[in-house]
Amino acid sequence: MTDSKNEIQSTYQKISRRYDWHMRCYHLVGLRIGDYRRHAVELLNLKQGDRVVDLGCGTGLSFPHIMERIGPEGHLTGVDMTPGMLTCARERCERAGWNNVERVQLEIASYDFPQEIDAVISTGVMGYISEYGRIIQNAAKGFSPRRPSGHPRRQTTGRLAAVAVQTIIQDQKTAGAGY
Repeated sequence: MTDSKNEIQSTYQKISRRYDWHMRCYHLVGLRIGDYRRHAVELLNLKQGDRVVDLGCGTGLSFPHIMERIGPEGHLTGVDMTPGMLTCARERCERAGWNNVERVQLEIASYDFPQEIDAVISTGVMGYISEYGRIIQNAAKGFSPRRPSGHPRRQTTGRLAAVAVQTIIQDQKTAGAGY
């Protein structure tokens, strides 16, 4: 891990217990981070039973939006390199009773995507990573036109939502959505 990755991991480790609170405070300055996450999940067009990977999942702030759509039949894998953030994500899953969420501690550029995934989401992380092209290529390899059961998928390609807050704000302003 490079020095900058070590610094990022160290910073997020230190703030992991307060991270959710910090994210809620952005609303005070006009950034609706929760709305942006919700919108990113909506763009994935998830269905019950889908298999989703959340890259840089942090404390699992996107988990409720994803779980509401994939249900107990689906599977969610959260990948993050920071132990403290994943501890908070685990606690969130325990409180919600989600038994179909796997958490993986790893740099997302090193993550080996499973076969048969339906969607990948990453909110606010790609700006920290220089290998994002490789990550997208690796994610695409996991998208398959067939489920493990042999039943065809609704579509033959997976969905990827890599979200940068600045991009969503600009897109929403352009669309007149009032974000």
